[in-house]
Amino acid sequence: MHPVELLNLWSDLCEKHNVKWVLYRETLLCAHGYYRFPAALTEVQVAVAAGDMPRVAGDILPEMEDVEKVNVYSLPEMPAVLSTLTCNEVAYPVLPDYKKYLSETYGDYEAGLFDPIGVGLTVEEKAELKAHQKKCLEALSFLEGLREKYNIRYYLLAGSVLGAVRHKGFIPWDDDIDVGIRKEDLAQVEALVKEHLPAGFTLEQSAPNHPYPRMFSKICYNGRCCVDLWPLVKTVPEGFAEKVRGLIRKLLSRHSSDDVALPAEWLDTSDCGVFDGLSVPLIGHAHEYLISVYGDNYMSLPAPWLRAMKKL
Repeated sequence: MHPVELLNLWSDLCEKHNVKWVLYRETLLCAHGYYRFPAALTEVQVAVAAGDMPRVAGDILPEMEDVEKVNVYSLPEMPAVLSTLTCNEVAYPVLPDYKKYLSETYGDYEAGLFDPIGVGLTVEEKAELKAHQKKCLEALSFLEGLREKYNIRYYLLAGSVLGAVRHKGFIPWDDDIDVGIRKEDLAQVEALVKEHLPAGFTLEQSAPNHPYPRMFSKICYNGRCCVDLWPLVKTVPEGFAEKVRGLIRKLLSRHSSDDVALPAEWLDTSDCGVFDGLSVPLIGHAHEYLISVYGDNYMSLPAPWLRAMKKL
């Protein structure tokens, strides 16, 4: 059912049961920014007063079609007078101070709907992110120099492979670069990195026995991570797809005690990619790898309100 149809049914039932409601979260964001509900809006978000939640649960939701697509939020209380916002040529109820709510929830929400970085960050945070990405790129360029001079092996992994393929560089809202290094090469690479690091950069090595363990090393600038150095080991083909699908959870959790296990044929070869103008090696069989990690539609962008929340 289209969001407009869902909201029409929801509105009729709320009127029937005398429940005041307002557009909320992404539904409100789309109504304000697009004046329509885009295909990326797969559910509708609405809010009611906390005191009306029992009637919503007992009387309204049981009568809703596609009820799983209706997400109802609870507000401490509902203002006596509401404003309206027209979307898809329908006037919907909204909070009188809904713009303040959107700003507090999504940061630079108006420009963000049409910005590659998406919503969720302020203008200042976006500028800081872009400045940090430049330092990440400096660190990657440094690694590439070591590869050319000392013949070290490394591969872009995870969101950095996706960025190289989909964006020819950073995923606009990403804030670090994921690099994989064969476990047998790791000591040599870390020694070279530590010896030749440019000014301002540091190497924070893995510390598995620390009270707050870190199972991978990273290159940082002013204490902020620029490049993660993940140890790679080979695994047998059988069952590798399930292991690969867990890679992103592993990278995001930052607490895994396991090495990243990938098929031998992915480590014995490498693909070539471009990352912000820099020619770099990608994990071998990059297309197959990206499908295993992100699914068949990995070239599709997530909705703007999901981007800065690391939905790659």
